[in-house]
Amino acid sequence: MRIGSYLVEYLCEHLEINEKDYFGLCYVDASKQRHWLDLGKSIIKQYKDVDPSLFSFRVKFYPADPFRLTGNGRLMLYQQLQTDLCHGRLYCSIGVAAALAALGFLLKI
Repeated sequence: MRIGSYLVEYLCEHLEINEKDYFGLCYVDASKQRHWLDLGKSIIKQYKDVDPSLFSFRVKFYPADPFRLTGNGRLMLYQQLQTDLCHGRLYCSIGVAAALAALGFLLKI
């Protein structure tokens, strides 16, 4: 399993996510820079100087229409959106934050 695409496919299958194109793997290098794993290249060549070996399975692209995602894909999208907002990687208005909180509540019921 040298090519990153096999790893993403395995994770999506294991997590029952149908929309693989929206997800990817990223890692943080020694200088604290985040990098997306190139899914067509060898994992070892891209990741050789990073310690410890830790990938994050994340939303790589936010869809224009989030309702295109289903089931666990939609749940992962919401969780990533929530994390990005909490960590200041994304910003939104109070109204949008309230709408997202309501949607999150519906996802958890």
